[in-house]
Amino acid sequence: MDRVAAASEVATRLRLPAGTEVPRRARRQGVRDIGHVQLSTTWVPPEISDAIPRLAEVDTGPGGIHARIEELGYTLLFEDEVNARMPTAREQERLDLPEGQPVMVVWRRCFEESGGKVVEVTHRVVAPTRQTLVYRYQG
Repeated sequence: MDRVAAASEVATRLRLPAGTEVPRRARRQGVRDIGHVQLSTTWVPPEISDAIPRLAEVDTGPGGIHARIEELGYTLLFEDEVNARMPTAREQERLDLPEGQPVMVVWRRCFEESGGKVVEVTHRVVAPTRQTLVYRYQG
């Protein structure tokens, strides 16, 4: 995990001023025999990362980052924005996509349930032929 100045798109989702220094975790994730399925970048507010030093490690432990945040006493809710577009040249190369294949783009925000505080934002660029997104809702 490194620290970067939050671009306006990230800062808005974190509800922080643009340029605020925030921890960032960027990964290329894959599955054996399938290949790379997504590029994932996560940002957390500084007070969350300061409270959870383990977030700086490659392996954040069972349940990942969300389990570590819940250990602070938060109950979490999630919101995903999903759309599709053509990949950038870098995304196409990193995901080893054939020419002309679009990607799914997912912006996820993780909220603390009772107060609505944003505790994590993740941007994912997904190879749609290698991953299925499933959502379950109450309503």
